[in-house]
Amino acid sequence: MMKTDIRHVVMMIWSAIATGVIVMSFVAIKSAHAGKLGENESLFASMGLGAVMLSLVMRQVMLRRFEREGLPAPGGTIDQTAAGTFMTGNVICFALAEMPGVFGFILGTSGAASAVWMSFVAGSLLAMIYHCPLPSRFPLRTS
Repeated sequence: MMKTDIRHVVMMIWSAIATGVIVMSFVAIKSAHAGKLGENESLFASMGLGAVMLSLVMRQVMLRRFEREGLPAPGGTIDQTAAGTFMTGNVICFALAEMPGVFGFILGTSGAASAVWMSFVAGSLLAMIYHCPLPSRFPLRTS
């Protein structure tokens, strides 16, 4: 049985979600603008900012331990609870960081000004870059 480094799995999940944000922005660019959302822009802005802030809190709560202590080397043992916490923590952070991009997509396809919805997409991409599971962030334990 082949052992897979858990960091590679998390990087694939991150890549899929980040690609989704980029694709949504292109769809919003090409979509026909049906109407204006008006007062909902500030509501979406509040929810998007709240989602990004929550992703930062969840990162500290669920992933700080792995950033400090590292992960076992491939072939090493990791208990199922720790593996589940690592995977779940990353997926939650990625999903919360993606939310402003989704709100920007909704605004873009609903006729909002480009500057408005592009700021949502940019904020989402910046949050996704911050949460990128780089190998330097989760070092492998040697012992």
